[in-house]
Amino acid sequence: MLALARAPLLAHRHSPKTWNRSTAIARRATTRGRRVVPSARAAEPTGEVTPAFSAPSESREDPLASFRDGDLLLLRVAGPDEDEDAESELSSRPLLDREWFFEVVGDARERSSGSHKNRSDEVANRLDKTSLVGLCRGVPARLKRADDGETYALVPVGERDDDASNVTPRLADRRWVESSFPAWRALLADLESTGEYPKDPNVVLRAFTNEKAGTNAKTVVGVEKVTDYASLREAARSEATNAFWRDGAPAGFVETDPKRHATNNAGELLCLLEGQRGVVMTQLWAGWEDEETQQPVDAPFALRALRECARDARVAVVPAAVPGMPARKGLTAILCADASPFPERAKPLASFGAQAALVAGSPYYQYLVGRVLGYAEANVDAHVRSRGGRLTAPVVREAEKDLAALSDAPARLPWRRSSGAADENADENASGEFFFLDAGTGGAGESARARSGRRGKKKKTSTVRSVEDAESMFGGRGKKKK
Repeated sequence: MLALARAPLLAHRHSPKTWNRSTAIARRATTRGRRVVPSARAAEPTGEVTPAFSAPSESREDPLASFRDGDLLLLRVAGPDEDEDAESELSSRPLLDREWFFEVVGDARERSSGSHKNRSDEVANRLDKTSLVGLCRGVPARLKRADDGETYALVPVGERDDDASNVTPRLADRRWVESSFPAWRALLADLESTGEYPKDPNVVLRAFTNEKAGTNAKTVVGVEKVTDYASLREAARSEATNAFWRDGAPAGFVETDPKRHATNNAGELLCLLEGQRGVVMTQLWAGWEDEETQQPVDAPFALRALRECARDARVAVVPAAVPGMPARKGLTAILCADASPFPERAKPLASFGAQAALVAGSPYYQYLVGRVLGYAEANVDAHVRSRGGRLTAPVVREAEKDLAALSDAPARLPWRRSSGAADENADENASGEFFFLDAGTGGAGESARARSGRRGKKKKTSTVRSVEDAESMFGGRGKKKK
């Protein structure tokens, strides 16, 4: 997500939402044209199913069988009746925290061990369940059909599970993180030592698994495939479909769709990988967020795209922290193509601590960031105006002069043809590797500290109290423009 991003993770917290008061369950975005599996009984194909998202006919008894690595699922969640205060609280949360997304990173078949009331033994014996392994709100989880055959169980992958080392990101212990994002790796190690990050899966998913919740526990009653990583890449590759991640937000735009918003981070990174963007920023850590809010890298496909960038020899990474503050206050990765003028333009952003999820503090810096990121001029102007500023001729001339001094090379796009990473990833996934692991390690490369699963006592640390406080720390003390 970027300083001028179409739908930054920290913005648009008061977007409208529809509420079904008859059941007091939040209505999710429309499912027209999508494959939705509300229950095992309802898994038969219907006339409104999009062919690309259809489940095979045999899935009527195995409704999760059609989902594969790289699929993004929206979980339909039901719970007890909630009052208007609960509705108001939900609407005040960031868009990413209003829905339950599940990024599939593997699947493993297992037999149901539970009893099936009101079913014949013959039917019960044919209820072969598929357990999907994935990431849900940044933590490893399993999604499987419940023993009742009608709902789904969402459970955390615990540290004692046999395959926990393979399905847990443990980013601080990955060599690709250390080699391409050393500042992030150091921060992750610090956060893990204090128990701040990664979050405890049992805490994140407690609404589904806490026995004390009793009848108040949430239940997954349906699964919708939103998109998949390959389709997102295709959209990022084509100029006909990638404007959403390439050009910045137009005047008056306010994101209200959690499904589109969820893949914004990954979409911008894929535009870079596909040659459609020269410079991209993504927020690696947002120190101003509370404990209940997801971090930007917890967004679907964000880690998947970051690992691709780390493996790409033609993509450079420049870290940027909030000026004068430790990385735990805010850390951004500025990723750019290795072709001029993109590296030369990326470095100045780091020099004044540009943060992907925050807005620069003056029209000059707002314009400069927008130009470096390649946003459409009309959208840059609209962004500045939306923040109460104005692009005067002297401000624009000064910024353009500074840009020209960085490199004589024109910023031509696409800067390369398709990266071809899709085929490489397909080969790797076919070998059983999860995308966040070090290539060829099968998870064996993690340190003893990671395997122990121990967490240090959480220490008290001061933090940025608000987005506004953090924004004031960068881009606001530049030389005064005449």
